[in-house]
Amino acid sequence: MRQAIAKFIERRDSTPAAVDPECIFVTGGASDAISRALRIILAKEGQGVLIPIPQYPLYHAAITLCNGHAIPYHLNEERGWSLDPADIRQALQAARERGIEVRALCLINPGNPTGSNLHAALLQETVQLCVQERLVLLADEVYQDNVYHSEDFCSAWKAAVQAGVEDELELFSFHSVSKGLVGECGRR
Repeated sequence: MRQAIAKFIERRDSTPAAVDPECIFVTGGASDAISRALRIILAKEGQGVLIPIPQYPLYHAAITLCNGHAIPYHLNEERGWSLDPADIRQALQAARERGIEVRALCLINPGNPTGSNLHAALLQETVQLCVQERLVLLADEVYQDNVYHSEDFCSAWKAAVQAGVEDELELFSFHSVSKGLVGECGRR
């Protein structure tokens, strides 16, 4: 199964960097995988994760269960619910000034609940920010088959390869087989 998933990622992203099946972890759904990743990342008190606002409530709840800090960064409605790396850096700095050890950045793309689809250049800038700031990237990409915009979906992995930081980026990429069906909650 992990070899099939690796081949899917290689076909989807058309990147020269191979995907190691040994780095693929299969769970009973993306929510389970996200909760497990957060328990690993938030191993001690005083740690936090940057999360988008608006966001899927799983993140805030799971971070709270791990005794972590949910650090909001706001998406810009006027720009199609896009993120702004400058806003992320401001939220990161403010959290660090409060003594929070920020460990990760959550990126939901395509967005839930907004339906936004981030373009490749912005994703490249975001993965570079994660490398520069030593943040694990939690790329929630479960709605990648539900894109109804002119621009194709670009994964965080593909953006990392395009930016040349795939060997430096710590990345959890989440996908689910339940979100690519017509008529379910992911339809935008």
